[in-house]
Amino acid sequence: MQGLFGIYSDKDCVQDLFLGTFGLQHRGQHRSQVYCGLATTDGENIEIRTHPGLVAPTFENDLKGMDGYAGIGVTSSIDRQPRRFFSRREPFVVGVDGYIRHSEELRDELYFNGNFFNTEEDAELIAGLIAKKFNYGEGIRCVLDRVDGPCSLVLLCSEGIYGARDLHGMKPLTIGKRDGAWALASSDCAFNNDSGFTALRDVRPGEIVFIGSEGLKVVSNQSTPHPLKQCSFEWMHFEDPDSTLANIPVTRVRHKLGGNLAMNDVAEGFDFTWNDTVVGSVRSSGIIYAEGYHLESRLPSVELFKPLKFFLGTNNLSPSERKRQKSQKMAPIRENIQGRRVILVDSYIRSGITITGIVKMLFDCDAVEVHVRIACPKILQYCANDNPQPEEEQFIAVTKSTDEICKSIGATSLRFQKLDDVPEAFGLPAETLCLNCCMPSFL
Repeated sequence: MQGLFGIYSDKDCVQDLFLGTFGLQHRGQHRSQVYCGLATTDGENIEIRTHPGLVAPTFENDLKGMDGYAGIGVTSSIDRQPRRFFSRREPFVVGVDGYIRHSEELRDELYFNGNFFNTEEDAELIAGLIAKKFNYGEGIRCVLDRVDGPCSLVLLCSEGIYGARDLHGMKPLTIGKRDGAWALASSDCAFNNDSGFTALRDVRPGEIVFIGSEGLKVVSNQSTPHPLKQCSFEWMHFEDPDSTLANIPVTRVRHKLGGNLAMNDVAEGFDFTWNDTVVGSVRSSGIIYAEGYHLESRLPSVELFKPLKFFLGTNNLSPSERKRQKSQKMAPIRENIQGRRVILVDSYIRSGITITGIVKMLFDCDAVEVHVRIACPKILQYCANDNPQPEEEQFIAVTKSTDEICKSIGATSLRFQKLDDVPEAFGLPAETLCLNCCMPSFL
């Protein structure tokens, strides 16, 4: 997953570019190796720098010489971005958030026409498609019409920045504005800083926009309507709680899903009158869901684990990395656990490795019972619209029933979100949400 940010301003934009890209760090921090990059232009020259690592520590002292009125930034858990390319017109820079499912087919087509590539990265393939056309708008239109898979992109040239979103709207991209400047971002949380930007609207599926000296211009809309298919995990896991996607606040969705878990417990006869029952979450993925459970059940909400201020890792790692980092991330607060029945809320279970260790920690702190509540439905497969994982693992829900998973992770009880309850929590028709990773029919 990648985070994209672009800005066109009537003054030097590098500080705003840094802040906006930093605000999207969560979208490029989902594997053990992460990258970030910035590119700016003064109308004549393009300056581009990319680093392994996080935005703040790598760029805080590396912005000198990047002055310009327009720029793009990328956070990535896949590859170094943005990338600069040279064409018959001029150099341009591209940042991509997405995955091309049929990249080999497209690459072979370009090979046949005499193109060559230095890498097998999607950004270079997309740049090759863009460069085939007479102008950037036509080139990006070619990308959107040809690419099979989720894809939002930003492009920096001497005149300004382009932004576009795939035909099904699977990857987000939103437009922001302030006096004297326009911006594009994968999430409106990139505007939640002191830069003064206000989110205006999402880039529509299949839409291409250009931001330059005359402001925002719609270059092209998709000619043939395609069914909207937004990734539900953008709300349920990937995005920060202060984000809004398709005018739907992430926190509202997570509160509703957490509340569903409490209501389903009531329907199943769960005893809420037991003394010393508390609700807590796995940090940090389950916090907002646990709030929803607490608000619906009226049970006391407590912190089960202290926040580790200097930990920069992520839970979405390979199995071996996750085992190694689990003990570093989770430091239980015994006073909130000892002698209590704990309702532990988290976002999802994949292999069960992490949650097994967490349940054990709670019992080691003398919890009386540990009832695990998972805000997402059972995950049954990797997303077909995402880059292949560097180290694959077994999905525990494929081979085990809920009762068997409960026994495997050592919990007192276990319940998942009901698949049919998810669209209602979003307030969207089921057919507009992608939940294929939870659908047994897609196995």
